[in-house]
Amino acid sequence: MELQLIDFQARFTQDYFAWCKDHPEILEDEEKADDLYFDMLEGWLDQPMKWLGGKSPNAYFDAVKEPEMLVSMLIEYEKAEIELPDPLFRRLLEEKEKVYPMLCHILFANESQDMEREELLDVQAGVISLLTEMELPHPLERYAEKLIHLEEDCAYAEEAAEALGDAGEEAREILLKAYPASRGYGRKCFIDLLSSLSPSDDIREILLDEFAKPDADRAFLAECLGRYGDPAALPVLRRAMEEPELEYYVFLELKNAAEQLSGEEIADRDFSGDKLYDLLSAQDAGEVPHGK
Repeated sequence: MELQLIDFQARFTQDYFAWCKDHPEILEDEEKADDLYFDMLEGWLDQPMKWLGGKSPNAYFDAVKEPEMLVSMLIEYEKAEIELPDPLFRRLLEEKEKVYPMLCHILFANESQDMEREELLDVQAGVISLLTEMELPHPLERYAEKLIHLEEDCAYAEEAAEALGDAGEEAREILLKAYPASRGYGRKCFIDLLSSLSPSDDIREILLDEFAKPDADRAFLAECLGRYGDPAALPVLRRAMEEPELEYYVFLELKNAAEQLSGEEIADRDFSGDKLYDLLSAQDAGEVPHGK
């Protein structure tokens, strides 16, 4: 059976808005409109469609019996950046024991002539998200291994970091092992993830060493130190707050982290001339409308 790559969500949305045009009163109640949207989608998926040869969207995917074809369609939807149709997700879920090894194979694949690096990362990001929705085990070590080399933010980094974060303490040793070789955005992900774990000497050392680097992202690291909750970072944060060339937004993050760790309110500093400080001061004085 040869399936077409159809944007089912776009087709339904088109039909839904056409219906709403004839029933404008529905849109006056946002909550009711949202409920109706999903109720109508559920019914729409069971409706026979001329453009599907008389089949409903659900029946269209129910006709796919081979797990390999389901996975192939998943790949094509991800490559085309088209939202995965609900009926395809349902079929993958029904066949999850059979498709799981195939999904893991995709996650362990490397770029090739058939799929370049960026395209493969997008497909793998979709697979990670799917495994989470299907409540199937994640190959966490593989995610960390790939995060090591990611210099910039991307969908893969976001999905992999979320899966590692959801694993909590289970991922501790994986993160500690991967961190030293990491760089760029991947390194930032590891620091963020480590700061969410329970306190330990090795993680404290990592966070404080990162904070002490000349090119450190002080605002980000202050947030991490505040989340980590180790009072040993208080003297470091307080010293940083006193630096003369500090930008106000960095000071605010340092202040918030120090207040988290100390439980005490810390006085503000005069940053006149700093755009953010001047804007917030003007808002507090009623000179600039909030939100402008």
